[in-house]
Amino acid sequence: MTLSKFINICDPKSAGYAKLVKVSNKRLKKGNITEVREAYNKQFTELLNVTTSDYLQKLAKPKLYKNKTTSVNKKLRDVISRLNNKPFKGKIKTFETWESFIEASNEKDIVDNRIAYLQRFFDEYRNDFIKNVYVDDLPYTNTSFSKELQAFVALYSEVTRVTQQDDSQSPTVPQDYYVSKQQVQTVWRCDFVIATRILELIFARLKLKLTPKFKEISDISVIFENGISAFSVGLDQVNVLLAPMINYVRLPNGNLQLHSMEEPSYVSGDVKSMYYLHGVYVTKDQWDMAVKKTLTFDKFLKIKNMEQRRVVSQVGGADCFAKHPNAEWSEKSPHNNKLITIRNAISPTEDPARNSQSLDIKILNYKDPSTTREYNSFVPARLYTDGKTEIGDNNTRMTDENSRELTDPDEAMAWKFGKTKDEYYSELEVEA
Repeated sequence: MTLSKFINICDPKSAGYAKLVKVSNKRLKKGNITEVREAYNKQFTELLNVTTSDYLQKLAKPKLYKNKTTSVNKKLRDVISRLNNKPFKGKIKTFETWESFIEASNEKDIVDNRIAYLQRFFDEYRNDFIKNVYVDDLPYTNTSFSKELQAFVALYSEVTRVTQQDDSQSPTVPQDYYVSKQQVQTVWRCDFVIATRILELIFARLKLKLTPKFKEISDISVIFENGISAFSVGLDQVNVLLAPMINYVRLPNGNLQLHSMEEPSYVSGDVKSMYYLHGVYVTKDQWDMAVKKTLTFDKFLKIKNMEQRRVVSQVGGADCFAKHPNAEWSEKSPHNNKLITIRNAISPTEDPARNSQSLDIKILNYKDPSTTREYNSFVPARLYTDGKTEIGDNNTRMTDENSRELTDPDEAMAWKFGKTKDEYYSELEVEA
């Protein structure tokens, strides 16, 4: 990260300005300045990571436009008036669906003036940002701010994919749902606004303030923070699209997944409510039986989609399988674990990918040593001969020749932690 780039967007009157100038000057070597510079860089990067994550969550669940209409409309009128060099006195019209919003945004006066308007918008706000600091100058963990924003935007594409492909989801959204258009201003079109707002939040922690010009850029974010996801500008009318409410989680690898155990993952005027578990779309009934732990084995078999079956059983837990009438319970192991086996639980007709092989289900029954509470957890029915469950580099399918049945409850417990039985229990002895 080049700290010197931030000097031009920082108000010299800021309390922390002198320190920023000092640590940004790499020619300074005396004293402990190197250590101070490294610590400052580290703090800035940590603040960027936390602030970006928090702010994207804020965009995912913005305040309701109906409660912030006055402030949002004022900002829209201010921006448009500045671009037009005259007060904007037209209407601001609200839309709940993308299709109706785009229909209004495709009106002749908006389309005919889109290039001139976009040029004025960028000249007034974006160009200063690019001259001084750009979104890719903001590293975000192992990626960048722009890639993180793209990952956020990709959540809209996931909704499009499901509604276009899944017959159980109705209504569907158009194929151009949230696709970038010249006449429409969105979060990703205004990435420089979002980046400036995030920098403002970071600056506040470092006793810094934006210059008045960049404060003006940051303030445009009021539109997106308060329930508007897109807007388009005409001669006498501004069209605004109400933002969806989105619940997602960020995985360790940086990917974003739609997911919620408390409420729908995606709510908008286009699709009403959509439910996701760990990035997989599920129906409302499937979501209920998972989060309310009412899943039964019969209900499980009625879920034909394998990904939905996987996440519903993952969230619903193994308890419903442990109560299966054909469940075989092993003897208690030396470490007080038990292994439950349901033979031929899933037939080839239930999962065609099994290639005419029925599937056994294995469940580890164990107690938490600190609370003595009993738990049931899925474990693999078979392990490769090297003790792994992942397919190796040769992509070999698991067969009777290259794998063995998991029969040892203690080995199953060790597998849960990615270890062999000897590794897991020897570590427990050392800790004890």
